[in-house]
Amino acid sequence: MKTIQKVVGNRQLLNEVLGGFRLQGTNFTAWCRENGIKEPNARKYLLGHNPDGKKANQWRQKIIDAAQQPMKTN
Repeated sequence: MKTIQKVVGNRQLLNEVLGGFRLQGTNFTAWCRENGIKEPNARKYLLGHNPDGKKANQWRQKIIDAAQQPMKTN
């Protein structure tokens, strides 16, 4: 079972993720649509809303991995 590290969500993380998708030639909106998550919810997770929620942490990690961004952990 993969252990999920707690990632600190904030504006910088959101911007890094958005940039990561752009560097891949895609965008955050398209990725959200392809992965079945509503974009407003994904943005909230990246901004740190519900920081202790299991679902938020799982989605945050999945989005970061897809954007290929280094993580900032507590």
